[in-house]
Amino acid sequence: MNAKKLGIFILVGFMGSSCWENSPAGPDAVDGSGKAAGDAATSDLIDASDSVEAELGLDLSDVSDPDSLVPPGCCLDNDDCDAGMVCVKTNQPKYGQCAAAPEAPSCYFPKDCPVLHGCFDAVYCECGEDCKPVPGLCGPANGECCEDDSDCPAGGFCKVSEEDPDNTACLALPAPGKCWDDSFCGDGETCIGAKWAGCAFMFVSPLTFGICAGQD
Repeated sequence: MNAKKLGIFILVGFMGSSCWENSPAGPDAVDGSGKAAGDAATSDLIDASDSVEAELGLDLSDVSDPDSLVPPGCCLDNDDCDAGMVCVKTNQPKYGQCAAAPEAPSCYFPKDCPVLHGCFDAVYCECGEDCKPVPGLCGPANGECCEDDSDCPAGGFCKVSEEDPDNTACLALPAPGKCWDDSFCGDGETCIGAKWAGCAFMFVSPLTFGICAGQD
């Protein structure tokens, strides 16, 4: 059983026991309407469960099977997906979506790529989002900080943050029309949509080339 899913299962049980224990008169007491306090607490728990179901799109009617709490097609890890599928999600503690396992040179994560390569332009979608994961492509990169291009693998260069000179990373050189910042674009063009992270966070953050676009 997945540990995270087990945690959700235990939390539901804890909510139920808390309602009983925190009832000031105890489970056998009767309120002014003639209902047992325990019945009122149970009713509150049912209302809370209905709210959770509606918000997360879950069916809590079969909590005897924690796997049933994962929405169809969504996942926390590869164990939640069918054979030949992988769980595509960001580093955030949210459900991702199952997608077909990529074949080289396609990728969703740096682990899908050769040594000294990162995964570029992959699209990640949260569970329930109106989008589908799209694999990116492996490109030269590494998890080391750099001082100049000689520190990077062939086909890569040393990117230095304009805001923080100590924030550096080896990235793949973009194809014509794509960019990491305005310096890769022509006169009058701006780099739009580029996303990258410094060496300390490169492999847990999406790497996305920007597009050079003319200014209005």
